[in-house]
Amino acid sequence: MYEVEFKADVTGMMHIDRRIAACGARYRGDRVYHDRYYDTPSGNLVNSDRELRLRVCSGGRSFSLLTYKSGPFHAQSRSKEEHETDVADPVAMACILGELGFVPVCTLVKRCTRHTLERAGCTVDLTLATVDGVPGRYLELEIPTSDASQVACSCNILHGLLDELEIPGHRLTTECYTEMVARHAGEFPR
Repeated sequence: MYEVEFKADVTGMMHIDRRIAACGARYRGDRVYHDRYYDTPSGNLVNSDRELRLRVCSGGRSFSLLTYKSGPFHAQSRSKEEHETDVADPVAMACILGELGFVPVCTLVKRCTRHTLERAGCTVDLTLATVDGVPGRYLELEIPTSDASQVACSCNILHGLLDELEIPGHRLTTECYTEMVARHAGEFPR
C-alpha cells in the first residue's frame, strides 16, 4: 500500500474546522495514538528515512498496529510505501522487536480528529493532529492507493483540496513528527 500524504501546519488557522466541514468531509471520530518508533542500534532505519512503528490506538475501538514504512518514493510529499498488520498483544510485540535487535528511538502521543471525503473517485482522509510536546496543530491529507502510478493524480487531488481549504503552500511541511519531537526535546535523530 502506498500512502500519498501532505501535511500542513494549520496553527492559528481558526477557520480550518469550518472549512473541512464545508467541503463535505464526514467526521470519523477522535483517536489517540501512542506510537513507539524502533530502529537498529546503528540507526539503519532513520539514516535511510524508513520507519518501524508500534502503535496503540484508543478512542472508539482500541487496537494496535505494527507498521513498516519504506523510504520516500515521492520527494514533494515524502510519501512512502507502507506495510501494516494488526497486533493482538503490543507488549509481546515490543519484546519480540527487542529480541530481534531493534531499540526504541522515539515515543510520541498524537491526538487526532479524523474526517473523510471523496474527490475524483478517491477517498481522502483528513486528520487534524496535535502531538504532545510539539507546539502547533497539523492537518494531514492522505490518499491510500495500491498503485504507485496513481501518485501524481493523488497529489493533484490533494493540491486542489488544499486550495479549497485555503491553505497556502508555505504551510506545507515534510518534517516527520519524530523529527519534531526530537527537535523540541533538544535531541536530534541520527
